[in-house]
Amino acid sequence: MFKVFLIDKRLIVFDKTEKEFRSKYGNNYEQVSVIKEQDNIDPVCEKLARQYKAEIEKDCHIKKKLGWKYWSEEMKKQISENISFALKRYKRTKEHSESISRYRKGKSIFEGQQHSEYSKKLISFARKGKDPIQGRRWMHNPITGKEKRGYELEEGMIWGRSPEAAEYVLYAREIRNRKR
Repeated sequence: MFKVFLIDKRLIVFDKTEKEFRSKYGNNYEQVSVIKEQDNIDPVCEKLARQYKAEIEKDCHIKKKLGWKYWSEEMKKQISENISFALKRYKRTKEHSESISRYRKGKSIFEGQQHSEYSKKLISFARKGKDPIQGRRWMHNPITGKEKRGYELEEGMIWGRSPEAAEYVLYAREIRNRKR
């Protein structure tokens, strides 16, 4: 949680306690706002800077964001080139690719794994208590065999799963239960 204090035409964003703020800056201040999330610091500070006609000073630790959407274009390009180089560097023979394919066939990457408590919390926070599938139903096209979930029936589709998919799901459950 970040607190915004006003001192002599300066807005100071502080992430520690008010007692620590007093010891560092003195008692002549006014608490203007509280910001709960790091993502909201910049928009809130811009609004407060216009309102109070003050300059912004950040005396807080802001965590660096990681992930593809936060990286610059040149960094994305460099990563793509590195991955491309790594993939092109070693040429597999057709036999090697087929042997890998045979070995991996029917095996799940995530089978036997479990989400950590931290990742479970992240997932639940992202969903915010809402089920992403709620209200959606299976539909399939009997001609093409295409399946999807949706709220309204699309042209050429029939409600329910295709018989092949239903059989596959039952078969996969049987195999999973046998392994246990």
